[in-house]
Amino acid sequence: MSLTATDLKEIRTIIHDEVRTIVHDEISSELAPIERRLTSIESKLSNLEGKVEALENDAKTICFMLANLKKHSILVSKDFRKLTLDAKLMRINADLLTAAKQADITLPRS
Repeated sequence: MSLTATDLKEIRTIIHDEVRTIVHDEISSELAPIERRLTSIESKLSNLEGKVEALENDAKTICFMLANLKKHSILVSKDFRKLTLDAKLMRINADLLTAAKQADITLPRS
């Protein structure tokens, strides 16, 4: 008994389909752990992105605050800068007491 061209074509189709199924199943079983790891990594990256964004916002706020401090430090008179540390502290204390009195606040004394 000899096989016809149609028989050979059907055999090739069956073999091709079976090989494709076996390869697909094998690749799927190999990729499953990798897919789970990728999902875990994606989740961790998402969390890190949120933390990085928060850090960026904090850095911007700190830079803004430093810029304001520099801007306001220009307002300190040259005379104040020339004072000794003791004299600066006495002046700051006096200004603080004056501001507290204006705000009707009693500051604690040690």
